[in-house]
Amino acid sequence: MSATRGPGALTESANELLQGLIRHQLEVLVTPVLRWEGDVWSGIFMALMIQLPDDRPRSSQGGEEGSEHDEDPAWHSTLSLTLPALGEIHVDLRLKGERVALTLESASHEVVERLEAGKETLRDRLTARGFSQVALLARLRLEEGDRHE
Repeated sequence: MSATRGPGALTESANELLQGLIRHQLEVLVTPVLRWEGDVWSGIFMALMIQLPDDRPRSSQGGEEGSEHDEDPAWHSTLSLTLPALGEIHVDLRLKGERVALTLESASHEVVERLEAGKETLRDRLTARGFSQVALLARLRLEEGDRHE
């Protein structure tokens, strides 16, 4: 093997970096999930995960037939916000056509009560934006060790 490299040849470290990047891109194609974390405003941290709808054809199981609308893929996103006045709030959002379902969670009973109090205002705003079905749930967030799934 020659010790000299031709024009355009990559160094070993550059080759490893490129392989890592290509591997990451292939993983994104297999599991289409977009993740972002950072400060949206000064002092307000947000973590966002958007899972792209699975538009692969589904086989009907057990002979069940749903409406064509039910077979449309749904968008699923999760969002965690850390707000100075409310602390950490987790949001699970599911969007399918004109239907939206939001689950709002906090570790604080007081924050959950504030979220409950604002549900109708949020519902009205989402309905005004064209959503025909709006499902909202505000609940206490369990710690990871407390979850039984």
